[in-house]
Amino acid sequence: MAAPTNEERLSWSERLKVVCVSLGFLLVLGFLGWLFWSFNPIRNTDWIWEGFWEPIGVGRYRVPKGVAMLLTLACYLVLLPLAFLVFVAGVVHGLRGRRTRLAAWILREMSHQEVRKEHERMLESAEAEGELSPADKVMQTYLPPAVGWGIFLGFLVLAAAALVWLATRD
Repeated sequence: MAAPTNEERLSWSERLKVVCVSLGFLLVLGFLGWLFWSFNPIRNTDWIWEGFWEPIGVGRYRVPKGVAMLLTLACYLVLLPLAFLVFVAGVVHGLRGRRTRLAAWILREMSHQEVRKEHERMLESAEAEGELSPADKVMQTYLPPAVGWGIFLGFLVLAAAALVWLATRD
């Protein structure tokens, strides 16, 4: 795929899509940041080191509790701010109407046909490698776009309602 040029402008519908998706992700990331701030395990450092090497998990995949906690902290302290910055840039690029790689990525990931092609490619490669059982293949059904949008908008409404409730409670 060639790099998009900045001379091309996004259409109004594309601008709206980029801005709305970026704002939706910013709401979700803000909620995750609030959760981390409210239930921060760093405040009680004795708890982190207590049972650090104690394995957690079920089945054959067991990892030490401390390693899982450090991975969680890395996700919250590194990945969450990076993702937040990416979607702030998405909002800015969408509002300015600039056709950038970020805007093209957001629009491509919103395209039903592109996502379906990628999903089918993934299923075909897993089936060719023998990693996909018949039961797994049945469970890998594809949701129609209307259902996905309903779920997405439902999460946005729930997040907005939670923020309003938190702001207005005494």
